[in-house]
Amino acid sequence: MYYFCTYFDHRYLPRGLALYRSLKQYCSEFKLWVLCLNPTCYDILSELNLPDIYLISLADLEKHDRQLLIAKQNRTLIEYYFTCTPILPLYILNNFSEVDLITYLDADLYFYSSPAPLYQEIGNHSIAIIEHRFSPELQHLVKFGIYNVGWLSFRRDDSGLSCLHWYRERCLEWCYDQLEDNRFADQKYLDDWTTRFENVVVLQHKGANVASWNINQYQVNAHKNHVWIDEKPLIFYHFHSFDKTKPWNYYLNPGFQCQRVSHSVIFRDIFGVYIRTLKDVTAQVSPLFPEVSLHNSIRGTAITAANDQYQIRSDNQTHRYTPIQLPTKVDFLLAHEKAEQLLVQKLVQPGMTVFDVGAHIGSYSILLSKLVGNTGKVYSFEPTPSTFKKLKNNLNAYNCNNVNVYQRVVYSENKPMEINLFPDEYSSWNSLGKPQMVDPTTLSNYVPLATSVVVEGMSLDTFCKENNIQNIDFLKIDVEGAESDVLQGTIQLLQKKAIRFLQFEISQKMLEGMSRKAKDTFDILINHDYECHQITGNGEIGEIVTDSHSFYQNYIAFVPTQELLNFLREKTNYIVQHSHQHTSSPIKIIVGSAGVNQTGWISTDINNLNLLRPEDWENMFSKSVIDVILAEHVWEHLTKDEGIIAAQNCYLYLKPGGYIRIAVPDGFHPSSEYISWVKPGGVGAGALDHKILYNYISLKEVFEIAGFKVNLLEYFDEQGEFNFIDWNSDDGMIHRSSRFDERNINGKLNYTSLILDAQKI
Repeated sequence: MYYFCTYFDHRYLPRGLALYRSLKQYCSEFKLWVLCLNPTCYDILSELNLPDIYLISLADLEKHDRQLLIAKQNRTLIEYYFTCTPILPLYILNNFSEVDLITYLDADLYFYSSPAPLYQEIGNHSIAIIEHRFSPELQHLVKFGIYNVGWLSFRRDDSGLSCLHWYRERCLEWCYDQLEDNRFADQKYLDDWTTRFENVVVLQHKGANVASWNINQYQVNAHKNHVWIDEKPLIFYHFHSFDKTKPWNYYLNPGFQCQRVSHSVIFRDIFGVYIRTLKDVTAQVSPLFPEVSLHNSIRGTAITAANDQYQIRSDNQTHRYTPIQLPTKVDFLLAHEKAEQLLVQKLVQPGMTVFDVGAHIGSYSILLSKLVGNTGKVYSFEPTPSTFKKLKNNLNAYNCNNVNVYQRVVYSENKPMEINLFPDEYSSWNSLGKPQMVDPTTLSNYVPLATSVVVEGMSLDTFCKENNIQNIDFLKIDVEGAESDVLQGTIQLLQKKAIRFLQFEISQKMLEGMSRKAKDTFDILINHDYECHQITGNGEIGEIVTDSHSFYQNYIAFVPTQELLNFLREKTNYIVQHSHQHTSSPIKIIVGSAGVNQTGWISTDINNLNLLRPEDWENMFSKSVIDVILAEHVWEHLTKDEGIIAAQNCYLYLKPGGYIRIAVPDGFHPSSEYISWVKPGGVGAGALDHKILYNYISLKEVFEIAGFKVNLLEYFDEQGEFNFIDWNSDDGMIHRSSRFDERNINGKLNYTSLILDAQKI
């Protein structure tokens, strides 16, 4: 029996579950204690009720070691989590007598074979640690610690317990995410353990704790269903700071990236396996628990009510739990609607009156509460009794004193309404209709309705009249297929144009359950002079739409008055046709931005500006108005013919003298490893979607055919010589370039792009 422990909050939960799955695959018998670092994580894991996982709440750990509460006051969230590292295994040894040897694992580890060889190395030793084993080019990082905290084993004996108690005391007194006096977080304390404590073993197996900081020094191969690190099987990989940067793109590590791009085994058999597991875990969990996502970082985050239900403040007598306010910057509270929340943060201003119809447990209401501030007001409506109770509790926990809550069905009429209820874990599906929803755990059976309840219904016209509310600045509607019914009850408000912004959800399964169509909702709004728009992936207002066949999508609607259009130009990147003729500011746009923003530039992506669609250009711009277009690694996703069409469209909308700065992978790069990374179908991130590999000759031809004068800035020629003409990043920043790509180290050009400016003449 192996005994493991780890910790994570809901942000890291997919990684923690991936670790658990890998242990289930390669350990016949084990117990995994999980310290749940916030109530959300504890609730989710409690609902999942997974075998061999044993939960510890943060509150229980803090009761066990009251000194944690004092440390909690003087460090950031990640630093507080680091502080828990020695206290968790000590807690387990103190409370579970069966455990003779406890091993702490970082939650971002993933096992590819049995850990048995490591336990053979440990033998009768009291303490086991493992080195970073930095690759030669990364030896400077040893300043952060010789050893890595990813795997720590402690035996229940004098040496093991002595080490743990010493480690606890050090982390309680100082555990910060910075280098200071030969200390760094919870990690650099390990540097002298081999001399400070007795019976310490440093694990030597090459296949353990392989990571982006050491993999470059190994030969990595796949053979007989195993990945081999030199002559040893890979036991576990440490996915430190692994991140999802785009829907199709994953970073190995933002700071340390593997240089041997030709090594397809690394990406296919190590990262590919991990990514598939993460996707599978997230797909199963996030429909039930939208808080869970693959892209979350807490480094530098303060300890607030958004992270833990309470911040701990100390007085001379007791440790008192005191609710606190969120910081000014509002974090995402709903992981699967980040684009919508980005837009909401641009549209909702202090002092506004906003409505949240279908508030559920309060994710939007909390966000809206913080945005409108003390001078604004939020009205939240949630009809389901059990969900309404959670809504009130969450609003209280977040100190949302400016929110009025109502347990009401918002509808077209004022009358009692029957709501059909799913089991509590699927409460977000509760509906006036009877939708058939597939069970996300089996992907085959339908989830049966549990019961129904009758709740009083009312229209917003009636509510606003009774409460003397003249205008609604922002109205969010999420009512599981009854959106058109809600709008039928707002006809008076719509006629008066009294609703400034209206965000509404379209869900085909929910509409089917109500015997409604999406066009019913759009028609009501359009008939009252509202424009309905898509919401782009980077939280901007996209193209106008009049219907929807999307399985699930949110939209934003408004009456395009001059006052409102001025507001949108100020607060968002929303572009109104012909408006550019009246502005002196240069119009600079990024195409294919995928959420990347630069100051002074308008970010667009395929959702609102498909380079090949004339109607997209016409919806956003007049011809000959754009000063600069920036396209970093976009054209390789088009065929050559499509690239010519896209270039011709750019030419039409650029001013005379305006230019487009283009960067694509360079087909004349002399490294075969680079070529195998970027070629169509290559092993690199996004390469499966690449249609063409340009060189400076073929790319220059595309833009000359479209009428441009081409100036080459960076490129390799046929002889493999690198050519560079100095260019100003303020005129268009290319990150994947000789000067700015982090992979170019020690004077070696590991990753460059073919870069050119194409000027309209």
